Amino acid sequence: MGRKATNLLFVSFIVLDIMINVTPKPQLSTDLPLLILISMDGFRHDYLNQTAFKKSDISNFQYFIDQGVRASHVRNVFPSVTFSNHMTILTGQYAEEHGVVHNAFFDPYLNDTFDMHNFYQNFQSKWFDNGAEPIWVTNQKGGWGRNSGSVLWPGGIAPVRCIEPRIIPRATLYNSSDSISYEKRIDVLIDWFTDKKFNAINFGMLYFDEPDLSGHKYGPMSREVREEIKRLDSALGYLRKKLNETGLSENMNIIITADHGMNQFEDKVVNLDEILDRRWYTTPIHFKHHLVPMIIPHKGHERHVSVALFGEDGKGKDHKGFFAWWRNGTEMKNRYFSKNRRIMEIILEAKKGWIIGNNQTKGPYSKGNHGYNPQNTPDMWPFFIASGPAFQKGLSVPAFDMVDVYPLMCHVLGLTPAQNRGNLDHVKSLLKNPPVWYKTLETTAVTFIVVVILAALVGGVFGIAAVRQSSISRRKLMFQNRRRLDLSPIRSLPETDSMLRSDDDEDDFDGL
Repeated sequence: MGRKATNLLFVSFIVLDIMINVTPKPQLSTDLPLLILISMDGFRHDYLNQTAFKKSDISNFQYFIDQGVRASHVRNVFPSVTFSNHMTILTGQYAEEHGVVHNAFFDPYLNDTFDMHNFYQNFQSKWFDNGAEPIWVTNQKGGWGRNSGSVLWPGGIAPVRCIEPRIIPRATLYNSSDSISYEKRIDVLIDWFTDKKFNAINFGMLYFDEPDLSGHKYGPMSREVREEIKRLDSALGYLRKKLNETGLSENMNIIITADHGMNQFEDKVVNLDEILDRRWYTTPIHFKHHLVPMIIPHKGHERHVSVALFGEDGKGKDHKGFFAWWRNGTEMKNRYFSKNRRIMEIILEAKKGWIIGNNQTKGPYSKGNHGYNPQNTPDMWPFFIASGPAFQKGLSVPAFDMVDVYPLMCHVLGLTPAQNRGNLDHVKSLLKNPPVWYKTLETTAVTFIVVVILAALVGGVFGIAAVRQSSISRRKLMFQNRRRLDLSPIRSLPETDSMLRSDDDEDDFDGL
């Protein structure tokens, strides 16, 4: 390669270095879009509409509603249980896709059963790393400076794709997870957002286990549930205080939602032992009573189970208090609850107000339940509030699907979504225009342009060098041939003069 080409290549790398160093890039998490995702387990979509509340009881909920947007409800996924829907919020996929098909389920490939009450299983990737990409993984893959944190989020503390969010130490969780106060949870999260010693987070997940617990114990419309909602309102007030103290309030986006609602139990119990002999089947859930148990017929008893549940023709029977569905039937396919090895052959579903039990099922029963089909049971629908610089102000919007929350969060955080079943068009009315992550997008565009320019520059340099080298080789060969054949009209030159020319001398032949 000639000296001029070498110099040109050297200059191109200097230009690249300058362009990279002047390209804007975030220095702290506060330079990135910020988002807190809050789940209040079992918070039904209409709880805040209860006339028993005074304005002061839910003043902080009302603050976020006035400063942001509120949806009439969210259409959650089947089954309407905690772990399935929390994973749907994080991934934008249905239960059959993300693989967390229930709070307890059997995996035939692993030959093992997951139970949400098994503390250590919550940290095992094999239950949650099934192809779907949670938002915290998308965020941490999104570029330099992005980090995520999870405070007790169901299904949000195990590594997925070898990426783990920041979590409360496991020893602390094991010893006192049920007694970590709301204020402590918020303190931990805000500390992560403002951490100067380690990498601060720009996305955090915060979980509260109420009003679900009180809804089960006392019923959805009970005084106890209202008291828990007032307590959650105080927690939101404490969060506002911490955001103001740390200077995060102006830049922080907040989504407040839930996994499901709650339905009043009507003291109606199906005794499954009167329909199925327990020797005919097995179930991954050892239940006193349940709403959506899944069963597997034992070998040799498939016909017994089929006739008892679906009749002689296998097309179905009308059972008092419950439905029986084939996994591969139209009903389950319509609910996106079919295509997964963790979904058992037969799904039983309690009718609204009922539970499914057996001979050992005895009271007292929970006064509130969830798990019913959200497509036809409005009491299963959760609520949704969002506030911050990315969202409109003082706006009420129609319902949307829970799978839409993932692409919405990606939009707010300035991320390219992984594969999901959501649709940003369904929730774009919640957002301000232009989006708050325009600068991030602009930086990405600048980086892309830099790469294109560099590729063209380097390609051009090597192209020119290749052409020049080819031309020089041809001229040398021509001179050699002329000398051998004594056909050259050009004056003979000493060998050292013709074959060992300098690069500057070779440039004199550019016109040949």
